[in-house]
Amino acid sequence: MAVTESSLVIPPSELVDVERLRVDGDNPNRLSVRRFEALKKSIRRWGFVVPVITNKDLLVADGEHRLRAAKELGMKRVSVVRLPVDDVDRRLLRQVMNKLRGEHDLYLDAEEYYRLVSEDQRSLLKTYLNETDLRIDNLLKLRQPFDYSNEEFTALAEKFASRVESNRLDKDSEVSLGEPLTLTCHVEFSTKAEVTKRTLAVCEAFGLGVDEAKRFVVFDDFVLDFRRGNLIYLTGDSGGGKSLLLNAFMKFFGKEAASLTDLDIDPEETLVEGVGKNVTEAIKILSFCGLNDAFLFLRRFKELSDGQKYRYKLAKLMDLKEKSVWIIDEFCATLDPVMARIISYLLQKVSRRLGKTVVVATTNPDLVEDFQPDVLIEKGYEKDVQVVNSSFSHKPCSVYENISIEKASLEDYSKLSRFHYRSKGHEESEGLRARDYFKLLFNGELVGVIVYSRSYLNLKPRNMVFGKRYIFTPGDLHRANLINEEIARISRVVVHPKFRGIGLGAYLVKETLPKVDVKVVEVLAVMAKYNPFFEKAGMAKVSYSVDRGSKEKEIRSFLESHNFDFCFVKSKTYCRKFFTRLPDPDKKRLVEYLTNFARQPFIKAKKVSPDLLTKMFSSEAIYLYWINSSS
Repeated sequence: MAVTESSLVIPPSELVDVERLRVDGDNPNRLSVRRFEALKKSIRRWGFVVPVITNKDLLVADGEHRLRAAKELGMKRVSVVRLPVDDVDRRLLRQVMNKLRGEHDLYLDAEEYYRLVSEDQRSLLKTYLNETDLRIDNLLKLRQPFDYSNEEFTALAEKFASRVESNRLDKDSEVSLGEPLTLTCHVEFSTKAEVTKRTLAVCEAFGLGVDEAKRFVVFDDFVLDFRRGNLIYLTGDSGGGKSLLLNAFMKFFGKEAASLTDLDIDPEETLVEGVGKNVTEAIKILSFCGLNDAFLFLRRFKELSDGQKYRYKLAKLMDLKEKSVWIIDEFCATLDPVMARIISYLLQKVSRRLGKTVVVATTNPDLVEDFQPDVLIEKGYEKDVQVVNSSFSHKPCSVYENISIEKASLEDYSKLSRFHYRSKGHEESEGLRARDYFKLLFNGELVGVIVYSRSYLNLKPRNMVFGKRYIFTPGDLHRANLINEEIARISRVVVHPKFRGIGLGAYLVKETLPKVDVKVVEVLAVMAKYNPFFEKAGMAKVSYSVDRGSKEKEIRSFLESHNFDFCFVKSKTYCRKFFTRLPDPDKKRLVEYLTNFARQPFIKAKKVSPDLLTKMFSSEAIYLYWINSSS
């Protein structure tokens, strides 16, 4: 059991033989060679001033790097604080000591370095911190005045606000009235019981004539006036005749109509292969139906949840371009109440945008708010039918009534990170360089997270927008500080798959943009090519071309000359097979090209192999930015 704050007594430090101290090999903290050498130099000069912290069995909780440095320096004993903690607290303490450290203020660093250099101690900075003259001089430049004008930035902010308003994607669009149509339906039938002992007994008991035929009228010359492109919602109790009216609609529209229940989908069908004439159109259709996830694109139909299957069927309907009418019986009958509301809203959004006529039938009257029908038909018992016409209004999904946004943490993101196609598990947190987290809650349940991170120091499209204000050159710490202070980057937006397709991604971005204390928010996103939710949130898109480096161009030229199929460049299996088929001289040339490419300082490659090709030719992302008008 973990100790409490009040029960923990810190013992005095003691000298312990280094060979008695043990490590568990699970320490996630890593120290570069340069920093480790600096650590050794500091211990050699000032001694072992910070004790190693262990549990009562001398298993290290904090100080593993200091212990290793002491051993390499030949020290026999080191100072140790042995805490009476269990393994849970030992591991927790390691996490705390590794992560809860302050960050250096570069300007105060500059003052400290200045005092040391003024005392002719530059050599000590180089010896004990492994600093170089260039890094020392760049830091000292921070003591010099750095002036920049806000006039150009203010003008850019005003121009941005005007551009976003004129290009707003969430404006209410006019709903065009389609061709007027009239459906006439008359359905009746009569029944006459077969004469048996049991039917005779029933007739005698209730005073019925056994030879009399009973006439039932379900629709008595029912006439429905509507328009092409209308959404029609048919509801009522089971057995009331809803399916009979759907059959009448099917007969009325003939070959124009497609029924969701009649779709024949191969269980082995991969989603991205099942719709669209090409991959771009496929991703747009799937994204439109709330299946905007790279992992989902590659799933087979049989691997989907009930809600995802329903969404995919909608995508299949969208792909039937020759069908202008969609007929759906037992609408959302297999879905839970929240999913049914989401699918109802999603269907009306998709069908209105495509100008489709949709007729749905369900016993559930609670989906009217989200389906927002033009015509509501309430089918009662026998020939009782009520028709209500309404005009469409742009309302958000009813789910929004229970949505809230709060500050979040890495822990919140970790809970949903598996739903992001770029998730890398535990290794991801450091690479995010996060500065702010916000979470989306539905009735208090976590359903979405957005991560704002520190941005890149150099971005071509940013410089196209902001000019010289943010142009960074190596060693320019003033500019680096300015970028870190004024710019944030959206690095992750994750919405739970169940809640996709109703605009929550755009809502999460739009509502949190002003909550981040920066002047500019930017994002580089591949998915922005297929799903413009960043633009819907009020961000502006910048068109630009990616500059390919000379080494990358060299490798591309080599691959093209050897008939490399770039469609499969992300497949390690294909890249390895391609490499295997090359003659030995060409293998050697390609390895040389890849080695030169991997030597570049911004390339993170642990080893040179054909697998490096899968990381080289990355998908081109879209750049979008937002300017805080109140900054």
